[in-house]
Amino acid sequence: MKIVSKFYGGMKYKTKLIFLYLCAISLPIFIGLIYIYSTLIDNARQPILDNIHQRLMQEKYNISEAVEVIHMFPKLLSTHTDINRFFSEHDYTDREIMELMTRRVLPTLRWFESNLQFGQQFRFITQKEGLPTQVFWEQGLNFDDFAWFSTAMENMDIRGLHGNGWHFDETCENRNTAHIGDFVFTWYYPLLIYNPQYSTLLEVTISADNLFTSVRYGTFAEDGYSFAITGEQLINTGSMPFEIQQWLSSESAYPYLQGWEPGNGFTQVNGMPFFISTIYMDELDLILGSMVPKEIIDAPLREANQVFYVILVGIVVAILAISYLVATILNRRIKTMLVTVKTIQQGDFTCKIPVLSGDEIDELATEINIMSGRIEELIGELITAENLQKESQLAALQSQIKPHFLFNTLESMKMSAELGETEHLSANLTSLGRIMRYALNSTNRLVSLYDEALNLSYYINIQNLLLDGNLNFQLNIPEEIQKEYQIPSLTLQPIIENSIQHGYRDRLGILQITLSYTLVTQGINLIITDNGSGMDKEKIKKLYQSFDEKQPQHNKIGRNGIGLWNVNYRLVMTYAKSSALQIQQHLSGGLTTIIYLPKQHEFSQ
Repeated sequence: MKIVSKFYGGMKYKTKLIFLYLCAISLPIFIGLIYIYSTLIDNARQPILDNIHQRLMQEKYNISEAVEVIHMFPKLLSTHTDINRFFSEHDYTDREIMELMTRRVLPTLRWFESNLQFGQQFRFITQKEGLPTQVFWEQGLNFDDFAWFSTAMENMDIRGLHGNGWHFDETCENRNTAHIGDFVFTWYYPLLIYNPQYSTLLEVTISADNLFTSVRYGTFAEDGYSFAITGEQLINTGSMPFEIQQWLSSESAYPYLQGWEPGNGFTQVNGMPFFISTIYMDELDLILGSMVPKEIIDAPLREANQVFYVILVGIVVAILAISYLVATILNRRIKTMLVTVKTIQQGDFTCKIPVLSGDEIDELATEINIMSGRIEELIGELITAENLQKESQLAALQSQIKPHFLFNTLESMKMSAELGETEHLSANLTSLGRIMRYALNSTNRLVSLYDEALNLSYYINIQNLLLDGNLNFQLNIPEEIQKEYQIPSLTLQPIIENSIQHGYRDRLGILQITLSYTLVTQGINLIITDNGSGMDKEKIKKLYQSFDEKQPQHNKIGRNGIGLWNVNYRLVMTYAKSSALQIQQHLSGGLTTIIYLPKQHEFSQ
C-alpha cells in the first residue's frame, strides 16, 4: 500500500486525471469488450455450422424425394393390366402368351426402363412356369434357398411392401470383401392381381452409388466429406480418404452414429480436427453425415478475431486520446484557478475565476469567488469591529471618568471617609479601580460571562454609592454557566446604564435589576430586567431602526442609544443575527433585554 501511495503521490495532477479516468471507465469497457467478443467471436462459427446442418437437411430431403419417385415407378408397374394378366392368368396358349409379351409387356417394360431417373434396376421373380426367357423376369425356383426370397414371399401373402434394407449385391454375396459401391437397397412389390399358384414379385434395386450421387458430388465437396452408414457398415463415402473411413468404422465414431437424434461435435482423426454432423433417415434406415475440417469451421472465427483486435486497438486509442484531452482541459482550468488563488493570497480580492459550464469545477470556482468576496467583506467588518471595540473601551472609560460621575463618586467616598466608614470606602475604591482597569485591559473581543458579570458587580457598587443604595442587582446565573459561555467585553454595562438612566429617572424607591438566563437550543438567553420607568414604544421603535443602520445616528438616538447600537453590532458581528438585542417594555413598567449566546463549540464551528 505504501508503494502504491508513493507511486500515486509522485504523479502529476494531469497524469492522475488520466489514470483515474482510465480506472473509472475500465469496468464498462471490460463489459463492452466481453459483449463484443461474445457477439463477434462466440457466434462467428455458428453461421457456417448452421449452413452445414441446412445442407445436410437438404440432402436428406433430396434423397427422400428420390425414394418417393422410386416408389412411384413400381406402383405403376405392379398395377399395370397387361403385366398382371401376363403373370397371373394361366389359360393362355403359348401363342397368346408370345403375342401378349411382344406386343404389350416388353414395350411397356422397355419404356419404364428407359425412363428411370436414378439408375435403379427392376425384375419380376415369378413362380409361373413356361414363360420365355427375358432379362425382365426370372423363375422363383432359382431363389428358394435365399432367406430374403422366403421373407419377401411371406410378406406378399399378407399383401405388404417388403424392403430388404442395405446389403451386398447378389453378384458379390460370396466375396469376402466388397466395394462400398456394391451396396444396394431392395424393395419387393406384389402384383395387383394375386394368384397363389403363380406368385410374382416386382423387385426394385437401387445402388448406393446411384442413390447418393447428389451427396458424393454435392455441396460438401469443397468443404469436407459426406458419408452414409447403416449399422456399422459404411455404404457411401464419396471421395473421403481411407483413414477417415477407418475412423467412421471404429468405436471412436460410435457416439455420433447412434440413435435417432442428430449428432454434432468436434473430433480428432489421426490428430486432425474435424466437425462431424449427422442425421437419421428412417425410410432407408441409415445415418447421413458430413465431416468438415475444423480449419474451415474456424475461418470465420479467425476473421472475427482480426476484426475484434482492430476494434480493441481502436477503442484503446480512442480512450487514451479522450483521457488526454479531458485531462488537458481540466488541468488548464485548474491552473487558471491556482493563478487566481495566488492573486487573492497577495491581497487582490477583486480577482475572479471565470465560470463557464456550471460543472463541479465551476461550482468550486464560484465558491472561491464567493469566498474571496466574503473575505473582503469580513476584513472590512473586522476593521469596523476593532474600531468599535476601541470606541467602546474609550466610551466605557470616559463614562467612568467624566467630570460629574467622577466628582460624585469621589465626593461620596469623601463623606464615607469623614464618617469613618473605612471598609465601605475601601470597597468603593477597589470597585472604581477594577472597572477602570477592565475597561482599559479588555482588548480581546470575547471574555467569559463570569468576568463580564464580575465587572458588572463593581459597576453596580459604584452606582449604588451614587444612588444612596437604591439600586438592587440580582445575578441568577450559576457560576458553571458563567464560565461555560463567552460574550464580547463591555456588553452588559451599557445595558445596565440604560436601565438606570431610563428606569430611575421618575422612580421612587429601589430600582431592581435582575440578570438571569434560560436554556435554549444550542445556547442560553441572557435576560436583563428592571422595574424602572422603561421606554415608550416610539423610542424602542427608533432604537430598533438604528440597529439596521451601518453607522449610529447621534442626533436621533442620543449617547445611550449609541452605546446600545455598538453592543448590538458587536453581538451580530461576533455570533449572528440571532444574537441581536431584543428590547421589550413590560405592561407593568420596566424593560426586558434579551441576548442569545451560543455554546462555545457551536460558535467555533
